[in-house]
Amino acid sequence: MTLLFAFAGHAIAQSAPFSISGQVIDANGNPVSGAIVTLIDSNYNVLGTKMTGNDGTYDFLNVISNYGTVTVRANFTKDNVTYTVPSYYTRWYNAQGVQAVPGSETQLPDYPPPEYGYVWGAIATPDNQFLDGVVFLVNINSGDTYYEFANNTDGKSSFSFYVPPGMYWLYAQHYQYGAIYESAHEQVNVTPNSNPDAPGLLPYQINLSLDSPASTPNPPTIESPQVNVVSGTVLYANSYPAAGVTVTLYEQSDNATGLVKMNYTAATDSNGHYEFSGVVPTSDSNVTLQASKPIWVEALHIDSNGTQQSVWSTPETLYYPDVILGYGKENAARNIEMPAITVPSGWETPQASPTTEPTNAPSGSKSGLATGPFIAAVIVGLLCVTGVYFLLYRKT
Repeated sequence: MTLLFAFAGHAIAQSAPFSISGQVIDANGNPVSGAIVTLIDSNYNVLGTKMTGNDGTYDFLNVISNYGTVTVRANFTKDNVTYTVPSYYTRWYNAQGVQAVPGSETQLPDYPPPEYGYVWGAIATPDNQFLDGVVFLVNINSGDTYYEFANNTDGKSSFSFYVPPGMYWLYAQHYQYGAIYESAHEQVNVTPNSNPDAPGLLPYQINLSLDSPASTPNPPTIESPQVNVVSGTVLYANSYPAAGVTVTLYEQSDNATGLVKMNYTAATDSNGHYEFSGVVPTSDSNVTLQASKPIWVEALHIDSNGTQQSVWSTPETLYYPDVILGYGKENAARNIEMPAITVPSGWETPQASPTTEPTNAPSGSKSGLATGPFIAAVIVGLLCVTGVYFLLYRKT
């Protein structure tokens, strides 16, 4: 009887109410509105259900549990598909006081569904000797051709593309003894997936024979790695350069409904110029894309009144740099000059104001000594000298 009483005392918690709160986020860390969160105790009794608000948050206030620990379960349904937070993500919490569940414990790993898909594999001869080389993926609709370097010859993921779903041509080139060998061009259908190891996603083995070089390889020379440079200028309304303005790159979100901040921020120099090197398009989950996306630049500044001001550029298209677009467009695609941003007058701060007049001052203005005061000083000096001369002359 004593042991039974002790067990019952352990199972039944104190009657004092407790509160627990948190936030449901998606795979990219964004809040999920409309998710269903269920609070359960250690005996799996449901203590309450809440729906997350616009900021993805939920809270259970002044709850009483008959058991000492509780946890939450979360799921979200969209387009008749339900996404669930794995139960092992969320810990068990004491049913007392005020408890806060970190967002990492209520994160939906499969939402939103991927907008892109992987194509990966290796190059090999017909007798399964793996080769290095350059692998090309051609978008059948646009003709845009992206390439990757297959330097790993162990037969695993020697090359990997992450691209929009659709039909592509896939082929490879291998350079040996001064000649280019090229495989057959095969069609591949890319479907959305977020992991090269996703179930049913098999690697492609590109068969490339070394019997004879390609008579008309495409392209005719071996490609090399390239780098994107994004640059631009921020000007005042009077066309003077705006120095010290903070600029940040943004790219379009995967579902094209918003903008995503990129990891590129700088301050304009004395000429109002900024430049970013090595910029590549990425998915919302920050995976490099062999694709293109629109990009924008935001100019952000604190004016002399301490007010934060923001002006946006118009967009330009950012391609993955290892791309063949045809008609000599690749150089322009890799050296993107963003449209100039014009910021209003009044953004100047005392620290940013020029100490000398700009060299491109409007016509008619002068730098150096002002002519009016200078002439006046000369006239006064001459009058003084003349007066002294007449005084001395009269005395003699």
